[in-house]
Amino acid sequence: QLVSRKGKPFLAYESFVEGEYHKWNTNSGWQDVDRIRHTPQAFSFFTFRYTQGKTIVVDVQGVKDLYTDPQVHSSDQNGEYGEGDLGIRGMALFLSTFRYDCNPIVQYMGLAQFPLAPGEQPEPSGKEREHFLDGHKYLKSDVWKRRQVSIERGLSNQTIPYYDNLDEALDEDMISAWLLEFSRSCKVFSVPENAENIVPLSESVQAKVHLALANLHREEDERVSKQRKCSAEDAYSFHLWLSALGGTRDSMNQIASHWYELEDYTMALKWYSLAAKRGSRTANVEAANILSADTKTSVDLQLLAEFYSRAIVTKDEYLNDRERRRNMVVCDYVLHERLAECKLSQGKREECMTNLRIAAELAMHSGMFKFQAKIQEKIDSLVV
Repeated sequence: QLVSRKGKPFLAYESFVEGEYHKWNTNSGWQDVDRIRHTPQAFSFFTFRYTQGKTIVVDVQGVKDLYTDPQVHSSDQNGEYGEGDLGIRGMALFLSTFRYDCNPIVQYMGLAQFPLAPGEQPEPSGKEREHFLDGHKYLKSDVWKRRQVSIERGLSNQTIPYYDNLDEALDEDMISAWLLEFSRSCKVFSVPENAENIVPLSESVQAKVHLALANLHREEDERVSKQRKCSAEDAYSFHLWLSALGGTRDSMNQIASHWYELEDYTMALKWYSLAAKRGSRTANVEAANILSADTKTSVDLQLLAEFYSRAIVTKDEYLNDRERRRNMVVCDYVLHERLAECKLSQGKREECMTNLRIAAELAMHSGMFKFQAKIQEKIDSLVV
């Protein structure tokens, strides 16, 4: 602390590190592919998996494996670690260039792979393959086994955790595992079987990173486009899809809208249903619209009533009916009217009357007096 200066500021410093200093990656996705070393990149990826996506340590540099002056990206998006903390977008940039397929360390540790679109990265070079095979061979050698014993002895008196199987120790919710499985076994924008019970009810960190990658490809950001062999649309669709499967409601709605435009209302309804049960008012309204517009089959009135009821109580857009009307969004008084019609078709007259009275009151508070009068006429006809 510089006590003689105004404010008594603190000065941070570190010991001099002797030897050849080298930067292995940055906080914006660059990784040294000319001078290949697996440990620095594996360390960054390990921090992402170990913290379950809460943080990732990048800007790895130093002498051999003595690292200094790192940068941390955090998933809370609050810039907790300074101006260089690029948050979820920074994580996405690192993961888009990290070569899991060429890193024997992360595979040896059993860290779950982060899914990328086919062709999102170029094929490994001959140099990368050679280094991977050498590293893989070393991790199976007696030299490594002896060194591992020495490391374990050194860790025995420390308080940091040490595990034989990292994924078991982290108690992960398996999101990364089944996202990888879905990406390999299902078509983009499809809804996997049992998705209703697997897709998280709230947005996971994995989903946020995939959405950030989708946006980077849509923006044609040079940091992801320069290495890409597939089209920007293919990469965007892939990550939007995994973002939806990871719990992002807006991504679910975008995919549902895609299927709706293709007039595949069955697929659109599946995606809207997923988003609806995860708190999207828009999804509930659109799902109800699809159901009520189906003239080929009899309407499932119970399901229709569920969508209307959830839409009424879901407030994820934080708007009142006056604001909804200005933004061309279906108002609650309209939803109450539709729910009333649904209840009447089910023979639930009293519940129908309740919803009509609420619709009339909401319309009055929103200044929609003609709509209020129309609802009042319906009420009067039912009373008679």
